[in-house]
Amino acid sequence: MFFPLTRPLIVGALLALGVLAAGASAEAQPTAEELTIYVNEVTTWSPGYAMGDIVLGSPTTAGYEPVAGRKQLMLRGKKPGRTTLNVWDQKKVLRHEITLVVTTREAQTVEADLKTLLASYPNVAISKLGGEMLLTGTVASTDELTAVTQLARVAKVQSAVRVAAAARPPGYTTGPSTGPSTGPTTTTTIPGGGPGTAVATVEAPAPNAVEYELELFEASSQFKTGEYGRGVEPSGRSLYKGRVTAAIGGEGEVFIGGPAVDPKNKGDKALKDTGIRLTVRPRPGSRGLITAVEVETNVPLEYNLYDPEVWRRSRYSFSTAEGVPFAVSGNDLLAAPAIAGGMSAMGKATRGASAASSVPGASGTGLQFVPVFGSLFGSNNYKAKKTQILVVFRPALTIAAQP
Repeated sequence: MFFPLTRPLIVGALLALGVLAAGASAEAQPTAEELTIYVNEVTTWSPGYAMGDIVLGSPTTAGYEPVAGRKQLMLRGKKPGRTTLNVWDQKKVLRHEITLVVTTREAQTVEADLKTLLASYPNVAISKLGGEMLLTGTVASTDELTAVTQLARVAKVQSAVRVAAAARPPGYTTGPSTGPSTGPTTTTTIPGGGPGTAVATVEAPAPNAVEYELELFEASSQFKTGEYGRGVEPSGRSLYKGRVTAAIGGEGEVFIGGPAVDPKNKGDKALKDTGIRLTVRPRPGSRGLITAVEVETNVPLEYNLYDPEVWRRSRYSFSTAEGVPFAVSGNDLLAAPAIAGGMSAMGKATRGASAASSVPGASGTGLQFVPVFGSLFGSNNYKAKKTQILVVFRPALTIAAQP
């Protein structure tokens, strides 16, 4: 039987179609989810439907295996990081877009402990960068920055925490800059002045140099060049402390040692500067400040080519952040040169190994009379390779006087 379509029936049909279309659209949206799994552990995940295609973003970060008639997924972490996991049902509809966070039980414990320890610093947060923990935010003082930096070092995480800008004193307002500037511009309004009162503009200069606090240790042989401390502050006998300042883009130099007799020529009583000269050259890099360190030394080595007038050289480069130390250690500070045949004067000693006794003749009597280093080279622990030379650099941004 044929029934004519009335206006109410047409409207109702359209509304029904709209509801169905909206429902279909809603069903088409995949569920976004973040799931944490652990390295070398299996986690079982159930989507609530039989799975079809599965696409994993990084098979080197995690792995998976469908089980239980493809209604469950066994996930295993391979290395810390983040990756994606997209899951379709057997009707080829994308149902889940999962972000897999792969971590370790140890890292999870460290993160929980860090949150507790950072409770005193409400503006510091634990963020993630490339799957790794990163401390971000601000603190109120350099003392707080030192404390947070130490926490980050012990936890073996990176820190981008900075000291918050100091509050302006009474009578100061921030005014716009009218020309090129290297730092923030502050407009000082003279208290009590009326309209037309003179206003002085003071430009606060930006840091343009790095001051390095240096300390020479006889320290544990676990500390290697480029691997400062692994979160542990070095302990041992302090042999020397000093400071050197270098303009960013310039250089600064410090000498550790003093006058000594040439042990290869006992008849020559003339004193010659003997020791280690360190030159630091801070410069901007693509990811922040870099410090190039040049080591020059004429510390006596007993081999045929040794000449006290010749300064042996080696060079290193370090990322530089305020309050974060770096170090040059072991035979890197002796800068033993290569000799005929391509062999090193250090023989079989590895780069950065401890003890001058691993260098032919470095434990000879001549070294015991080198200022600063003499007591080190005569140390039984040093000769037994239980300790090594370690120079720690602790950088701090500063404002150097312009020439």
